[in-house]
Amino acid sequence: MDENTELSCTMKRFYSLLASALLMVGAWAQTSVVTFNLNMENVTASSSGVFLGGGVMGDATAYQLTDPDGDDVYSVDVVLPTGTTGNYIFLNGNCPDYSCKENIAGLPCSDPANFDDRTLPIVTGDMTISTCFGECSTDGTCGASSASALVTFEVNMINENVSPDGVYLGGGVIGGPAQHQLTDPDGDGMYSVDVILPLGLTGNYIFLNGNCPDWICKENISGLPCSDPNNWDDRILPEIAGDMTISTCFGTCSEDGFCVPPPPSSDVTFRVDMSEYPGAYGTVNLNGSFNGWCGTCATMTDDNGDGVYESTQELEEGLVYEYKFTVDGWTTQEEFAEGTSCTSTIDGYTNRTLEVAGDEVLPAVCWNECAICNAEPVPGCTDSAACNFDPNATEDDGSCVFGEGPVVGYTVEDALCFGGTGMLTLDSATMMLLDDALITVDVVGAEETLPAGDYVLVATDLQGCSNETAFIVGEPDELQVEVTIVTEDTGAGDGQAEATVVGGTPYYVVVWNDMAGIEVNPDSLSVGLYTAIVTDGNGCTASASLTMTVAGIEGLMSLDGAVFPVPVVDQLNIRLATPLLGDATVSVRDMQGRLVASTTMRPSQQDVALSAAAWEAGMYTVQISTAGARASWSFVK
Repeated sequence: MDENTELSCTMKRFYSLLASALLMVGAWAQTSVVTFNLNMENVTASSSGVFLGGGVMGDATAYQLTDPDGDDVYSVDVVLPTGTTGNYIFLNGNCPDYSCKENIAGLPCSDPANFDDRTLPIVTGDMTISTCFGECSTDGTCGASSASALVTFEVNMINENVSPDGVYLGGGVIGGPAQHQLTDPDGDGMYSVDVILPLGLTGNYIFLNGNCPDWICKENISGLPCSDPNNWDDRILPEIAGDMTISTCFGTCSEDGFCVPPPPSSDVTFRVDMSEYPGAYGTVNLNGSFNGWCGTCATMTDDNGDGVYESTQELEEGLVYEYKFTVDGWTTQEEFAEGTSCTSTIDGYTNRTLEVAGDEVLPAVCWNECAICNAEPVPGCTDSAACNFDPNATEDDGSCVFGEGPVVGYTVEDALCFGGTGMLTLDSATMMLLDDALITVDVVGAEETLPAGDYVLVATDLQGCSNETAFIVGEPDELQVEVTIVTEDTGAGDGQAEATVVGGTPYYVVVWNDMAGIEVNPDSLSVGLYTAIVTDGNGCTASASLTMTVAGIEGLMSLDGAVFPVPVVDQLNIRLATPLLGDATVSVRDMQGRLVASTTMRPSQQDVALSAAAWEAGMYTVQISTAGARASWSFVK
């Protein structure tokens, strides 16, 4: 190689290196620095940080923003390829599930087709994006902070199998399906979360049993009064007027957090013997009203290979269910003629039926039969409309009897008093049929007595034909008496009281008694306890009591005093707490208001004694009267 050739090779290597360098510089020039500035002045920044993420940025914590100067503006520089666009969002906190992301749903800067995230403008070079958390500001300023309230959401999950992924609040004005997770620290089944919402806010929300971005685990309140059919059957948030608590039950419209207990249920095992099935099959299925005739959702099993397939279902007690056995979903199904003994025809469809009355293992019936395979026929009436229908019969023997049942004569007497019992009396012709054992009579709804209510009289003849007649036992309104004082006793046994009677049956008799049960005149009552007893036209009674007081007694009642001994024997002693300032009259009356003793006390006197040896045993009232006040005591002799 000569000198010129060597120089030529060296120059080629130089130009090649220069071209590579220029290509690298060109590649570096195809990225841009985008500065994100986020004003957080209207919210409290989470202690776990403020983040930029989502969409083209990455996950929820792709970039953390910082605020070195403490001015509430958080920033981060992100290097992005020139030409980049897509979605992004800011998050107040470290929440991988995006539950703490800003809520801009419904605002012009949100993309409803992409989780209500923001839209990144096309990156054409180095640029700065400045905005406010939760707002659409483009210059980094924040609007005036709106007044807010603390709203506590409570949902009772006592009737639910709570998802291991948690219970959530979301939807509508709240946000995504996992916007806020509710917790149950004390394990009582009540899950709750506190959410700060602006005053005046209203809209929709929903609870979800699980973390399901597709909303499949949200509660179903469709058709209930608390659902909004125009907004995905979500709940309606009342307008926020201040701190408040919303308490409900999952899947219901409860307003106090109470869940109605689920009805009792039973485990019913359905069994079918496929040993006589004529064709080939892959799976045996159970379809019924309890699973929406779903086809393949309830596959029966034959664990021991004996040809008997089983499936156990949890069903609500007291309900009647339709069902049938099918093969390979709906490829082949049982077909029954109307009137077949083990079936019912409902809405034009004839299927097997079962009324659930408790845990039960049903017989292993043969495919498309009411009995077990190879069973001996059971003769009897197989027509369910017949009086003597035999549900256990598998072969009709022509014994069916049809009729309307015996007609009986009877009279009904209502209860005389409220809460009392009535009477059913059968006429003589019916009694003869009963005595001769030609009919039986039963009263549906009755026990040993007939309190007011609705009943059905069922008469059945020897052929099993029945006749039902509804009747009602009535009762009068509750008898009540109200007593009031018309005028108080002046100290002369002249108090008056009256009684007002409602309900019962006219006419009424009212008797007033004192504490000893002695009848008194309600227009001549002295101080003491009295009872008014009312008897109505049916002999029903009611009572009420009052205490007759002394007019103008308030002034002296503040003075202390006592009578002794109690009960009184031969002498009644009265002692006032302070001496009298003037003359006072002392009077003793029995419960009929009759004066039995009297005396006068003088100024400065504080004690007085009265002989009681001649008084009869009973209740008495002693009264001390001055020109301006009175005082009284009741005692027993």
